[in-house]
Amino acid sequence: MAAADTAGKGNAAPRGKLSREILPGGAADHAPGDPGMISGQKETEAKNTAGRGKFRAFISDHGIFYLLLLCILLCFSFFVIRNFRPFIFDQEGVLAPAVAETLLRHIRFFPLPHMAFPSDYFVYPYTFSPVYLAWMLEHDYLCGSLQRLFGFGPWQQLYWLFSLTVTAAVSYHLLRFRKYPLIGSIFFALAFAFANFAALCKFPGHYSLAIVHWPLLGVLTDFCLLDIYLKKERFPTWLILFRIFLFIAVLGCELGYYAGVSIVSGLLTGGYIVLLELLHSPRTVLPWIGDNIRYFFRNYRSIPNYLLTGLIFVYAYFFLPVIGHIYLMAQDAPPSDLWPVKTWHRIILPCFPDFNPFLFNNTFFPRVDTDFAGNAGWLFLLICLTGLIFAARKNWKLFLPFLLFFLAILFCYDVPVIKIIPFFKQTRIPERFSAFYIIFLSIPFLAIPGDFRQTRIMSFFFGMIFLLAAIEIPTFYLSKNLPVSWAFARLRPLPKSFYPMIDHVRKLPGEAVFFFPFSVHGGDGGGETKYHYLTAHQMQLAAFMGKKMNGFYGGRLDVHQDELPRFFRSKWSCFLNATKVSKAEYEHSKKLLQTYFRNTDYSAAVIFRNRTSLVYLKMFRELFGTPVYRLRYFGNILDVYDISRLREKQIDPEAAKNIQFELANFDLHFPHPNGKAVLPLKELYFLGPARKKDSVIVLDKDGVQYGPYYYIVKGDYRVRITGENLDQCRFYCTSNKGKKKHHLRNLVCSPENVSYEVRFRIHENDVEFLTRNKGPKPARITQIEVTPLLTEKSAQR
Repeated sequence: MAAADTAGKGNAAPRGKLSREILPGGAADHAPGDPGMISGQKETEAKNTAGRGKFRAFISDHGIFYLLLLCILLCFSFFVIRNFRPFIFDQEGVLAPAVAETLLRHIRFFPLPHMAFPSDYFVYPYTFSPVYLAWMLEHDYLCGSLQRLFGFGPWQQLYWLFSLTVTAAVSYHLLRFRKYPLIGSIFFALAFAFANFAALCKFPGHYSLAIVHWPLLGVLTDFCLLDIYLKKERFPTWLILFRIFLFIAVLGCELGYYAGVSIVSGLLTGGYIVLLELLHSPRTVLPWIGDNIRYFFRNYRSIPNYLLTGLIFVYAYFFLPVIGHIYLMAQDAPPSDLWPVKTWHRIILPCFPDFNPFLFNNTFFPRVDTDFAGNAGWLFLLICLTGLIFAARKNWKLFLPFLLFFLAILFCYDVPVIKIIPFFKQTRIPERFSAFYIIFLSIPFLAIPGDFRQTRIMSFFFGMIFLLAAIEIPTFYLSKNLPVSWAFARLRPLPKSFYPMIDHVRKLPGEAVFFFPFSVHGGDGGGETKYHYLTAHQMQLAAFMGKKMNGFYGGRLDVHQDELPRFFRSKWSCFLNATKVSKAEYEHSKKLLQTYFRNTDYSAAVIFRNRTSLVYLKMFRELFGTPVYRLRYFGNILDVYDISRLREKQIDPEAAKNIQFELANFDLHFPHPNGKAVLPLKELYFLGPARKKDSVIVLDKDGVQYGPYYYIVKGDYRVRITGENLDQCRFYCTSNKGKKKHHLRNLVCSPENVSYEVRFRIHENDVEFLTRNKGPKPARITQIEVTPLLTEKSAQR
């Protein structure tokens, strides 16, 4: 027995060793029943319980908000966006996929991310640096990558939903972090995303201006930081890192308006905090700054802070070098002029049923940019006024800098503080800042102390707020006049032959597609104006086809950069409207086109038939043969030709660049050298207190008629204007986008007729004839007639 026991003991392994051999990888170092094993199980169970407890606590605290957010997003997708198809519709927002494709084609990552400019991607075969595209680097990287991986899809709609979700979710958590009531935090977070009427109206036509998540959150984070300072609390490390991240991430959004506001808001808030500390205790400012820096690093070590730091470096790597490169290439361009339209009083307009303030197209309520530009509804006005009344006594320091910044944006057309950031000098239309009205109007209400919120009178204000929300938000979403996404939902389906045509052109040899008619134009009025919206579509079609193209439409245009002067000197515009061409001119133009296409690497030509004169339809058919496709595209009829066979084996792009397409010695708008041209009223523009009524332009006092930006060859011209009350008007003639003023000769003026002569000593671009009403009575313009006169040399001959 003893021997057996001894043998058994001799064959038994130590407990610890046995356990390690039986349990793989040493996952459990103790045998069942061992006290160490039991304590390990208890620790694991405690961690699991703690994890489940945190998750349950999160759901308990925030589940209502996320449930509401999910429901609103589903309704928004189903009732507002509706169409999750490729982003093709009949407005300039089609540029978004084209810009994303442009970024991926031109981005270079060595040694740092930069753009491979200049290139011949848009004004082929000329080189050009399109630095003033509607850059949204975050969107361009993300959606451009998805386009490359999965083809063209609803990436713009999904990115918009992502922007709305981030705006609502982060706003909610920032407000809850500052211990604002649950219902109030939910209301404001959802309002910032889904009741920001000015931003929502930008989709899809001004797509880049509908994306507000990082810019809006930058201002809200500044408010939280100032609130922390005034309550004498420590600045959380994660919040400082988040604000640094927003300084960089905002560069991935719209550069001209939104990024500038967010960056300047952060700089002003930081300066305001330092100023308050300096006024409080001048001697301790530097020790206070040092103490905050030490506190920042003492509390830095945590996973969220590491993740935020990683995001900062990732965004900085992909954004900062590219933005710096674009800025250095654009800094020499002159700043654009702001539209001098007085619209600050639009802030008082409500959003009520059957009340359409945009019909008041006069001095007091002019319609500018898009619907809801310049006003935010009475809901947020009441929120702001309530906050000012109840918070002014105790928390005026908290909302003062934001209120002053808001007033500067509202009343100053050329906001000086925005110009702190050099690249953002290109801001042009003041009403595009109105996407920020919602946050600036809400800050005074957020600053109301807690004891005031408990007063009886506040229940009355809360009732009014929710009543206005119940009226204005549904009114906005049910409005029939909005060019917002539900208009996009009425997009007509593309013909079945559209995508086969795209695939066919993509496979043809050649690197470019020739579109006609086309334009090279900037949204600030530079370049050729006739077909700029059409060219925006052509840019997207070229992106679909994976080819270069021969036109450009962007937010700005510096006509002096790269080879654009050579492009304009080639006078492609002579083909746009010419209807009377002599046989000699026809044969000459045809020969020039043949030389041009032999020396370029075009694979296809896409001709918009209903926008091309019969003369050139005939010429293109003789040059190209029979179209391989004919299809409808948004009211246009497209003829698609295979022209890859026209290339020579050894092409000479330089020869193509030097071709000048000039028909005789007159502009296309003057069908005969000695004939007259009546300027179509549809090509004339007006600003200020002016309007079009029954094919007549009506100018109230200080109203201006301008345009239409013609190219006119040198010579003498007589201008005749007919209408009413013209004797109280002033008349001007300018060129080069208003920079060059021409002297008027032999001015004869009566109430019904005005006549004057003007001499152009050289060929002039962007010629316009202006009329400004300086009298009390409305002036009417019924016709403007321009007649080329014989020059002195012609008269002598």
